Amino acid sequence: MSLLTSWGYTLVDVDALPVIITESDFNTITGGRFTGDSRITSAISAASLALQNYCGWHLSGPLKCKIQWNIKNRGIIRTGPDLIVQLPARLVSSIESVKIDDEATTDYMISPSGNLTIYDAVISDRRSIVEVVYTAGVVSKVGIQELVAQMVSLELSKSYGITSEAAGGVSVTYNSSWTNGSFDRVIENNAGMLIGYRLEGVF
Repeated sequence: MSLLTSWGYTLVDVDALPVIITESDFNTITGGRFTGDSRITSAISAASLALQNYCGWHLSGPLKCKIQWNIKNRGIIRTGPDLIVQLPARLVSSIESVKIDDEATTDYMISPSGNLTIYDAVISDRRSIVEVVYTAGVVSKVGIQELVAQMVSLELSKSYGITSEAAGGVSVTYNSSWTNGSFDRVIENNAGMLIGYRLEGVF
């Protein structure tokens, strides 16, 4: 059981990309405001995928992943006898195995940002394959979960045709330009918070 993702790695032991929050999480965060709405599940899936696409990797970790790249892949840099492999992940917590052409090596160093240095890498030719099995992902999703809940709430409010709401002394007005692009707008407004989760560069 595995899932090949569009970001260059395979998720091991799962056959679907997990959502960032559950319906129970959403109801807790929103105080049960939309409890019973049959659209919550699909809206959570859509909001989760929007964030995952923006960040370029899973925000549902920690998950076990595997990559198999040709030595000429642009995520691999040769520096003398060593290889630097930029794993398609952030917050890498462990490496299970590193192989070059099915030969295992333990002579490597990994950083939490996903930079894997393989020392004295033995490369047969340009067709050589580097395989890495690793675990990466967000341990604490505080902030990310609330962001998904906000995205889902806006989507459901748009579906209801709600234009404004008030609670106590706080009021919120939704205009058409906000609700028509609610996912993109929320992501754009929270880009600063997401920068630590977003992959940049080679992928």
